[in-house]
Amino acid sequence: MKKFIFATSCVNAVSGEDIREMVDICEDLSTENFIYRTARAHGIDEEILESLGYEEWAQDSNSGAKKLFSNDYGLSCHKSLYQGIPCFYVAHSRIEHIYIPESNQSKLLEKKESTIRSMELDTLREEWDNLAESLDLMDIPHAKGLAKFSKAHEKTLVDHQIPVQSVVSDCSEDLIKLGRRLDAKIRLRPEIGSGLSY
Repeated sequence: MKKFIFATSCVNAVSGEDIREMVDICEDLSTENFIYRTARAHGIDEEILESLGYEEWAQDSNSGAKKLFSNDYGLSCHKSLYQGIPCFYVAHSRIEHIYIPESNQSKLLEKKESTIRSMELDTLREEWDNLAESLDLMDIPHAKGLAKFSKAHEKTLVDHQIPVQSVVSDCSEDLIKLGRRLDAKIRLRPEIGSGLSY
Protein backbone atom coordinates (compact mmCIF):
# COMPACT_ATOMS: atom_id res chain seq x y z
CA MET A 1 0.00 0.00 0.00
CA LYS A 2 1.08 3.55 -0.66
CA LYS A 3 2.00 5.61 2.39
CA PHE A 4 -0.25 8.63 2.75
CA ILE A 5 0.56 11.91 4.52
CA PHE A 6 -1.40 14.95 5.64
CA ALA A 7 -1.45 17.50 2.80
CA THR A 8 -3.67 20.33 4.03
CA SER A 9 -7.08 21.20 5.37
CA CYS A 10 -9.77 23.33 3.76
CA VAL A 11 -8.75 26.16 6.12
CA ASN A 12 -5.18 26.24 4.78
CA ALA A 13 -5.75 25.16 1.17
CA VAL A 14 -4.37 27.41 -1.56
CA SER A 15 -7.78 27.56 -3.27
CA GLY A 16 -11.37 27.06 -2.27
CA GLU A 17 -12.00 25.82 -5.82
CA ASP A 18 -9.71 22.83 -5.21
CA ILE A 19 -11.75 21.94 -2.11
CA ARG A 20 -15.09 22.40 -3.88
CA GLU A 21 -13.97 20.16 -6.75
CA MET A 22 -12.70 17.49 -4.31
CA VAL A 23 -16.03 17.47 -2.45
CA ASP A 24 -18.08 17.47 -5.67
CA ILE A 25 -16.44 14.29 -6.99
CA CYS A 26 -15.90 12.38 -3.73
CA GLU A 27 -17.04 8.91 -2.86
CA ASP A 28 -18.22 8.24 0.69
CA LEU A 29 -16.48 5.68 2.89
CA SER A 30 -17.83 4.24 6.12
CA THR A 31 -16.02 5.65 9.14
CA GLU A 32 -15.54 2.18 10.60
CA ASN A 33 -14.02 0.69 7.44
CA PHE A 34 -11.91 3.79 6.92
CA ILE A 35 -10.27 3.94 10.37
CA TYR A 36 -9.91 0.17 10.95
CA ARG A 37 -8.78 -0.82 7.45
CA THR A 38 -8.10 1.92 4.91
CA ALA A 39 -6.34 4.50 7.10
CA ARG A 40 -4.41 1.76 8.85
CA ALA A 41 -3.29 0.22 5.56
CA HIS A 42 -2.05 3.61 4.37
CA GLY A 43 -0.29 4.50 7.63
CA ILE A 44 -2.47 7.44 8.66
CA ASP A 45 -4.81 5.97 11.30
CA GLU A 46 -2.78 7.03 14.35
CA GLU A 47 -2.06 10.48 12.92
CA ILE A 48 -5.76 11.07 12.25
CA LEU A 49 -6.82 9.91 15.71
CA GLU A 50 -4.17 12.07 17.38
CA SER A 51 -4.69 15.22 15.29
CA LEU A 52 -8.47 15.16 15.64
CA GLY A 53 -8.34 14.58 19.41
CA TYR A 54 -9.65 11.01 19.59
CA GLU A 55 -6.59 9.70 21.45
CA GLU A 56 -7.07 12.29 24.20
CA TRP A 57 -10.83 11.73 24.28
CA ALA A 58 -10.29 7.97 24.63
CA GLN A 59 -8.26 8.50 27.82
CA ASP A 60 -11.37 10.02 29.42
CA SER A 61 -13.75 7.26 28.30
CA ASN A 62 -14.05 3.51 28.40
CA SER A 63 -13.74 3.22 24.62
CA GLY A 64 -10.70 3.11 22.39
CA ALA A 65 -9.90 5.98 20.02
CA LYS A 66 -10.83 3.98 16.89
CA LYS A 67 -14.20 3.02 18.35
CA LEU A 68 -14.92 6.66 19.27
CA PHE A 69 -13.96 7.72 15.75
CA SER A 70 -16.07 5.07 14.02
CA ASN A 71 -19.13 5.93 16.15
CA ASP A 72 -18.85 9.71 15.75
CA TYR A 73 -21.80 10.86 13.67
CA GLY A 74 -20.29 14.35 13.38
CA LEU A 75 -17.64 13.28 10.90
CA SER A 76 -17.44 11.59 7.53
CA CYS A 77 -14.73 9.92 5.46
CA HIS A 78 -14.25 10.13 1.71
CA LYS A 79 -12.09 9.14 -1.24
CA SER A 80 -11.55 11.74 -3.95
CA LEU A 81 -9.00 13.78 -5.86
CA TYR A 82 -7.37 16.95 -4.55
CA GLN A 83 -5.81 19.02 -7.33
CA GLY A 84 -6.06 15.87 -9.44
CA ILE A 85 -4.12 13.83 -6.86
CA PRO A 86 -5.78 10.75 -5.29
CA CYS A 87 -6.71 11.51 -1.70
CA PHE A 88 -8.67 10.54 1.34
CA TYR A 89 -10.26 13.20 3.46
CA VAL A 90 -11.99 13.31 6.80
CA ALA A 91 -14.64 15.99 7.29
CA HIS A 92 -14.57 16.79 11.02
CA SER A 93 -16.39 19.81 12.46
CA ARG A 94 -16.97 20.98 8.87
CA ILE A 95 -13.23 21.03 8.16
CA GLU A 96 -11.82 18.71 5.49
CA HIS A 97 -8.49 17.13 6.52
CA ILE A 98 -6.80 15.90 3.34
CA TYR A 99 -4.29 13.04 2.98
CA ILE A 100 -2.41 12.21 -0.23
CA PRO A 101 0.20 9.59 -1.22
CA GLU A 102 3.59 10.67 0.06
CA SER A 103 4.99 10.02 -3.43
CA ASN A 104 2.67 12.72 -4.85
CA GLN A 105 3.62 15.49 -2.42
CA SER A 106 5.68 17.24 -5.10
CA LYS A 107 2.58 17.44 -7.33
CA LEU A 108 0.71 19.76 -4.93
CA LEU A 109 0.08 23.06 -6.67
CA GLU A 110 0.93 26.51 -5.36
CA LYS A 111 -1.56 29.41 -5.54
CA LYS A 112 -0.62 30.54 -9.07
CA GLU A 113 -0.68 27.01 -10.51
CA SER A 114 -3.96 26.28 -8.74
CA THR A 115 -5.53 29.45 -10.18
CA ILE A 116 -4.44 28.50 -13.70
CA ARG A 117 -5.80 24.98 -13.15
CA SER A 118 -9.16 26.40 -12.00
CA MET A 119 -9.35 28.63 -15.07
CA GLU A 120 -8.60 25.67 -17.36
CA LEU A 121 -11.26 23.58 -15.57
CA ASP A 122 -13.83 26.39 -16.02
CA THR A 123 -12.98 26.58 -19.73
CA LEU A 124 -13.32 22.81 -20.14
CA ARG A 125 -16.66 22.82 -18.29
CA GLU A 126 -17.96 25.56 -20.56
CA GLU A 127 -16.78 23.70 -23.66
CA TRP A 128 -18.41 20.50 -22.37
CA ASP A 129 -21.70 22.31 -21.69
CA ASN A 130 -21.70 23.69 -25.24
CA LEU A 131 -20.89 20.26 -26.67
CA ALA A 132 -23.61 18.61 -24.54
CA GLU A 133 -26.19 21.05 -25.95
CA SER A 134 -25.08 20.17 -29.48
CA LEU A 135 -25.22 16.45 -28.69
CA ASP A 136 -28.78 16.88 -27.44
CA LEU A 137 -29.77 18.62 -30.68
CA MET A 138 -28.23 15.81 -32.73
CA ASP A 139 -29.63 13.10 -30.42
CA ILE A 140 -26.14 11.70 -29.74
CA PRO A 141 -25.54 10.07 -26.32
CA HIS A 142 -23.46 12.17 -23.93
CA ALA A 143 -21.27 9.17 -23.11
CA LYS A 144 -20.05 8.95 -26.70
CA GLY A 145 -19.43 12.68 -26.75
CA LEU A 146 -17.54 12.63 -23.45
CA ALA A 147 -15.16 9.95 -24.69
CA LYS A 148 -14.31 12.06 -27.75
CA PHE A 149 -14.13 15.23 -25.65
CA SER A 150 -11.63 13.69 -23.22
CA LYS A 151 -9.49 12.42 -26.10
CA ALA A 152 -9.49 15.85 -27.77
CA HIS A 153 -8.53 17.59 -24.50
CA GLU A 154 -6.23 14.93 -23.09
CA LYS A 155 -3.13 17.14 -23.04
CA THR A 156 -4.86 19.91 -21.08
CA LEU A 157 -6.41 17.38 -18.68
CA VAL A 158 -3.06 15.73 -17.98
CA ASP A 159 -0.95 18.91 -17.92
CA HIS A 160 -3.24 20.56 -15.35
CA GLN A 161 -4.10 17.42 -13.34
CA ILE A 162 -7.80 17.81 -14.18
CA PRO A 163 -9.92 14.67 -13.88
CA VAL A 164 -12.59 14.17 -16.55
CA GLN A 165 -15.06 13.53 -13.75
CA SER A 166 -14.48 17.11 -12.53
CA VAL A 167 -15.52 18.47 -15.92
CA VAL A 168 -18.88 16.66 -15.66
CA SER A 169 -19.33 16.86 -11.87
CA ASP A 170 -22.70 18.59 -12.23
CA CYS A 171 -24.00 16.00 -14.71
CA SER A 172 -25.57 12.58 -14.20
CA GLU A 173 -23.98 9.94 -11.99
CA ASP A 174 -23.52 7.76 -15.10
CA LEU A 175 -21.39 10.45 -16.76
CA ILE A 176 -19.34 10.92 -13.60
CA LYS A 177 -18.69 7.16 -13.50
CA LEU A 178 -17.69 7.26 -17.16
CA GLY A 179 -15.40 10.18 -16.31
CA ARG A 180 -13.69 8.03 -13.67
CA ARG A 181 -13.16 5.25 -16.21
CA LEU A 182 -11.79 7.73 -18.76
CA ASP A 183 -9.47 9.18 -16.10
CA ALA A 184 -8.06 5.72 -15.45
CA LYS A 185 -7.72 5.10 -19.18
CA ILE A 186 -5.63 8.20 -19.82
CA ARG A 187 -3.61 7.50 -16.66
CA LEU A 188 -4.60 10.75 -15.05
CA ARG A 189 -5.70 9.01 -11.88
CA PRO A 190 -3.35 6.39 -10.49
CA GLU A 191 -5.01 3.78 -8.31
CA ILE A 192 -5.26 4.71 -4.66
CA GLY A 193 -4.57 1.14 -3.66
CA SER A 194 -5.63 -2.42 -4.04
CA GLY A 195 -8.57 -3.47 -1.95
CA LEU A 196 -10.42 -0.20 -2.54
CA SER A 197 -13.29 -0.33 -4.95
CA TYR A 198 -15.08 2.50 -6.66
